Amino acid sequence: MKPHIFTATLIAAFILSSAILTSNAFAKYKIPKSLDLSQQGVECYNAGDYLKAIKLFNKVLKIDGESSITLTNIGATRLKMNERDEALKCFDRAIKLQADYFNAWNMRGVLYFKEGDYENALANFQKAFELNVADESVLNNLSVAYRDTDNRDAEAWKTLSFACYRAGNPDKAIECYGKAAELSPTDSGALSSIGAIYFNREMYDKAIEYYTKAVGIAPNDATAWKNLGNACYNAESFDKAIECYTKAVGIAPNDAEAWKKLGFACYHAGNPDKAIECYIKAAELSPTDSGALSSIGSIYFRREIYDKAVEYHTKALTVSPQDAVISLYLGEDYFKLQNYDKAAEYLDKAFELGLHDENELNALAEYYKALSNVFKAAGDETKATHFSTKASEVGITKSSVAIYNSLRKTQNLAGRAMGGLFKTGIDSVQVKETLT
Repeated sequence: MKPHIFTATLIAAFILSSAILTSNAFAKYKIPKSLDLSQQGVECYNAGDYLKAIKLFNKVLKIDGESSITLTNIGATRLKMNERDEALKCFDRAIKLQADYFNAWNMRGVLYFKEGDYENALANFQKAFELNVADESVLNNLSVAYRDTDNRDAEAWKTLSFACYRAGNPDKAIECYGKAAELSPTDSGALSSIGAIYFNREMYDKAIEYYTKAVGIAPNDATAWKNLGNACYNAESFDKAIECYTKAVGIAPNDAEAWKKLGFACYHAGNPDKAIECYIKAAELSPTDSGALSSIGSIYFRREIYDKAVEYHTKALTVSPQDAVISLYLGEDYFKLQNYDKAAEYLDKAFELGLHDENELNALAEYYKALSNVFKAAGDETKATHFSTKASEVGITKSSVAIYNSLRKTQNLAGRAMGGLFKTGIDSVQVKETLT
C-alpha cells in the first residue's frame, strides 16, 4: 500500500483558489477603484467628521462613477447630518443600481426606524437579512426592530436566532431563542436550541438546564430526552444519562440510535451486560448498521472474552465489509486468541482498506511488530522480516496522515484568514450603523 504524498503544490493550489474566490466576492460588491479614498471616507465617518467624509465619497464618485457602496456611504453620512431626504435618495439610487447590495437595504431600514416608520424599517431589514444572513449589523438591526416593534412571531425570532448562531454570535442567538421561547411557551424547540448551543460550547450544566426545561414542556419527545441524555453523559452523570435514554426508548422503542446511546451509557456506568442487551436490540432494529455489533465485540474484547469478540466483530464486518476499523478489531481479536495467521489476514485487510486515524495506525504498527516477534521466536525469519517491514510501512503511512491532518488544519486556518481578509476588506469601504 503506497503512502499518500503531499507537497507544497497542494498548498499553493489551495491559496490560489482562495484568492480567486475572494477576488470574485469583491467583484460582486463592486469595490471602488479608488480604494484609499473610500477607506479614508469611512474612517472620517467613524470619527464623526461627516463633512470631510462627504467630500471624500464625492471624490470617489467622480473617479469611479456611481456605485451602490459609495452611494450608500453618502446616504449614511447624510443621515448622520440629519439630511433625511438626501439620504433616502442615495439609498434608493443604490438599490436601483444593485438590488442585491444588502447594506443599502440595511441603511434604508435604519432611516425608517429612526423616524418611527417601523413597518418599512422591518421590511428593509428583512430584505437585507435575506441578502446577507451573516452580517452582524443586519442581524443586530433586525433583532432590535423585532424587539422594539414587539414582534410576536416566535418562528421569526427562531430564524433570526439560527442565523446569529451561523454567523458566529451564539450569545445573540441565545437571546433571540429566549425571546422565541417567551412568545411560544408550549414550544420546546427554542429551549432545545439554547441547550444545543451550550452543549456545543461544552457548557454541559447549562445545556442540562435548558434540555430539562424542554422535556418539561414536551415529556413525550424522545429526541428531547436523548438530547438531555447526551448532556448528562458528557457531564459524566451516567446514571442520569441512563434515566434519560431509558425514557427515550420507552417513548420510541424502535429508535435504534436511542438504544445504542443507552448501551453506551450503561457500559460506562459499569454495567456491560445491560450494555450488550441494548446493543443487541439496536442491531435488531437497524440490521444495516454495523456500529452496535462492533460495540458488542469491543465489550467482549475488553472483558477478554475473545471468541465472542470475534463472533460479533465478524457479524459487523459482514454488514460493513469495507470498514477498515472493524478489520483492525478482528485482527486484534485473533492475535489475542493466538491465531496469528488470521490476525495477519485482518490486519492486512485493515491496512489495505485504509486507516486514517493516527491512533489506529499506531495500534496496527504495534501488532505487526508483535507478529514479527512471534514468528522470530518461532524461528520463521521470513515472516518475521515480512511483518517488521509491514510495521515500517505503517509508520510511513502514519507520517503521511500526520502531514495531511496538519495540512488540513493549515487550510482551515488559511480559509478563515481569507474570509477574515474579505470581511475586513469589504468593511473598510462600507459605512454601517448598528442600532441599540
